[in-house]
Amino acid sequence: MKDVAFICYSHSEYSDVWDLFFGQLNKYFPNVKKYLFTDKVNREILSDINVVTYDDNLAYSKRVSHCLDFVKEDLCIFHHEDMVLLNHPQEDKLKEICNFLRKYKIDFVKLLKGGHLIDI
Repeated sequence: MKDVAFICYSHSEYSDVWDLFFGQLNKYFPNVKKYLFTDKVNREILSDINVVTYDDNLAYSKRVSHCLDFVKEDLCIFHHEDMVLLNHPQEDKLKEICNFLRKYKIDFVKLLKGGHLIDI
């Protein structure tokens, strides 16, 4: 997972959650490249987090697009600050998905838990 960036999109109004978010991320993925997209930094953050600031007056899509210009990695896992890792992710599945994205030149995939679990 060293070639995959983990991104947290947030806002300074929610900075009280950053320690929890990045603490859990460091617990399960200590060696990944981490980015924080925010309007401003109003508190101290860990030194291994790459901060990218956006203009709060822009539309959400423009903010994200602007910030993504600063991400060097080809693949990223995009979170919001309230999407905290609660358990160890299935890293083998994430690697499988990353390989699939590369092989078939897929632009994005949503990793959501929902619906019904059925055998396909």
